[in-house]
Amino acid sequence: MAGCPEKPLMPASGNQTEATKGETDPQTRLPDTFGRLSIEHAKTSYVGSAHWIAILDGVNGAERKLFKIAELKDHFEDADIRHDDHAFATEQPEVEGPQLLFGSNKYATKHEIVTSLPSRRIVDRLISVYFNTMDMAPVVIHSPTFLKEYEQFWENPLATPVMWLGLLFSMICLATQFQQLSADEPGGTHQPFQSSQHPQHLLQLYREKIVQCLVLGKYIKSVPYTIETLLLYFTIEHFQCKDTEIGTWILLGIIVRIAMRMGYHRDPSHSPRISPFHGEMRRRAWAMIVQLDLITSSQIGLPRMIQESQSDTAEPRNLVDDDFDEDMIELPAPRPDTDMTPILYFVSRKKLLSVFGNISDLATSAQASSYSEVMRLDGILNEARLAIPPGLQMRPMAKSIIDHPDIVMRRIHLDLIFHKAQCVLHRKYLISARSNSQHAYSRKSCIEAALQILQHQSMLNQEMQPGGQLYRDRWKVSSLVNHDFFLAATILCLDLDPDLAARSSSQINGEAGDKRRGDDVTHALHESYKIWLKSSKSSREAQKAAEALNIVLEKVKAASVAREADNVDNFPEFSFVSTNDFAFPIGMFESHFSLYFSFGQTYLKTGALRSPPFLETTLSTPQQFHDHHERSISGIHLITHFRFYTITTINHGRN
Repeated sequence: MAGCPEKPLMPASGNQTEATKGETDPQTRLPDTFGRLSIEHAKTSYVGSAHWIAILDGVNGAERKLFKIAELKDHFEDADIRHDDHAFATEQPEVEGPQLLFGSNKYATKHEIVTSLPSRRIVDRLISVYFNTMDMAPVVIHSPTFLKEYEQFWENPLATPVMWLGLLFSMICLATQFQQLSADEPGGTHQPFQSSQHPQHLLQLYREKIVQCLVLGKYIKSVPYTIETLLLYFTIEHFQCKDTEIGTWILLGIIVRIAMRMGYHRDPSHSPRISPFHGEMRRRAWAMIVQLDLITSSQIGLPRMIQESQSDTAEPRNLVDDDFDEDMIELPAPRPDTDMTPILYFVSRKKLLSVFGNISDLATSAQASSYSEVMRLDGILNEARLAIPPGLQMRPMAKSIIDHPDIVMRRIHLDLIFHKAQCVLHRKYLISARSNSQHAYSRKSCIEAALQILQHQSMLNQEMQPGGQLYRDRWKVSSLVNHDFFLAATILCLDLDPDLAARSSSQINGEAGDKRRGDDVTHALHESYKIWLKSSKSSREAQKAAEALNIVLEKVKAASVAREADNVDNFPEFSFVSTNDFAFPIGMFESHFSLYFSFGQTYLKTGALRSPPFLETTLSTPQQFHDHHERSISGIHLITHFRFYTITTINHGRN
C-alpha cells in the first residue's frame, strides 16, 4: 500500500509542458462524450461518460474507432434482460426503494408513534450504540443539546415535536442496523438488549415510524429537525441496499431542495437571527449534503445537483461538541489539525471532494475540454492531497497497527477519493495515449490510480475478515465504495484489452515497464474477481463485476496461450529416426517433456483450438505420457508424434 503522497509529477501551472504545447493539435482536444442512453424494456436510463457502464460501452467517438469491450457490453445487455425477466440469483431480497417516495406507509397519530417506542432502557442503550458507533454523529446531531431534549422528551413524550420523534426513531433505527451488522462477530450475541423480535422486523418498524413522522410533521414545510431527520433517514435507506439504488439519489434531491429552501446554502453570518451555535450546526449539515450529493451523483453516473457558485456557506470549524453550546455569543477558535476529531476528517474530505467536484463537472460537461485544463485540475488535486493533515495521510497497515480503526478507515476513504478523482480526470485519455505521447502522463496516472484502488479493495477484504483490524468497521464499505472498486477494475480492463488483442509480446504496445505493469494489472483483476465472487450471492452488482472480470481474465489466459504458441518456432530442433530400435536420450526426454506437454494440455483446457485425437486419447496427463512411452513405443517415436500434433494444432488454430 502506498505511503504518504508524493508531489505531482507534472506541474499544473507555469511554463508549458510537453503535455500542453500541442493544445492546438486536434488530438489534444478529444470529441465530446455523450455517455450511455439506454431505452430498453419500457425503461429509459442515462449515465455519463465517467461511469463504468459507459466505459464498457465505448462512449466516445475516438474510443469507438480504437476500442470497445464488446464481450462485456453484449454480456451486460443480456444480463439486464435476464434481470428484468427473472432477477439475478442472489440471496438478497429486492429493495423497493425509500418508503417516503413510494407511499408504502400507513398514517399514524403522534400517540400511536410514541407508544410504538420500546422501553426507555432499550432506547437508552440504542442511543449509546448510535453515538459510539457512528463516528460522524456530531455532523448531524450536537450530543449535549440532544441529551437535554432527550430528558425533556421522557418527562412529557406527547409534548415533543413530531419531527423530533422522527429524529429519535432514526437514531435507534441506525443503532439497530449497526447491531445487525455486527451480529455474526465471533463470540458476539445476536441482540444483547432488544426484545425477542427479529432485528429485520425491528428495522422495518422503526423505518416505518420515521416516514410516518416525516409525513405527519409535514417535512416539506421545513420545520425544525427536518434536515437532521432526513439525513439520518437517507443513511438508513442507503444501508438497506447492497447495490446502487436510484431511489436514494432522488431522496437526496429532496433533501437538497428542502435545505436550499431553508437557506442552508447561504452562510449563517448573513442573518443576525441565527445564533453562532445554530449557524455552526447548519454549516455541518450543509457540508454533509454537498458531500453526499457529489458521492451519490458519481455513483449514479449523473451531474451533481449543487454547484459551488450557488453557495457561500463556510466550512465548519474543527470543534468537538463540548467546545460550544447554545448560549455562546461567539464560536471558539478551531482546534489545530493535530487534534484528530471527526470534524477534522469531515472538513478534510470536503476540501478533497471540492476538487473532485470540479473534475466531475469537467467529466460530465457537454462541452469539449482542453488538455491544459485537465492538467490544471491535476495540479490542484495533488496539492489538495498534500494539504491533508498528517494524521489523515495514507500509511501502510503495517504502520497503523496501534491506530484506532476509525482513523484507519478515514485515511483509506480520503485516499480512495483522491485516486478516484485521478481516474475520472484522466480516463478519457487512456486510449489516445497509445498513439499520442502528449497524453502518456494521463495514462500512467489513471492506471496507477486504478491499481491503488484495487489494492485498497484487497487490503480491506483481508482486514475485514473475523479477527482483522477493521472487522468491526466492515459496514462502512457500502455500495458507494464498491462503485470505486468497479470503476477501477473497468478502467484496467479498458487498458488491458488492446494488449490482449495482440497475439505476440512483440505486438504489444510498450516496453518492459508496460509488460511489468500488465502483470500487475492482471494480478489486481484476479484478486478483485475473487472478492466480487464471494459477494455475488448478496449483491447484483458484485455478480456483474465477477462476471465481467471472469470474461477479461479468460481473455488473458487465451492471450497468454497465443503468445506461447508464437514461440513454438523458437523451440530446439532435433533430428530423430522414428524406429523402435532407436535408443532415446532420457535426459533430453525429461528436459523437454514438460515444455511440449504444456502446450497440448493448455489448448485442451481452454478449448481455444480443436483438440487432436492423439492428445485426447493417450496424453491427458504427464504420467500417462511416461506410461505410454514405457509400454508401447520408443521415446523418440512418441516425442516426435507429440510435437507433430502440438504444432499442427496451433497452426490450424491460426488459420
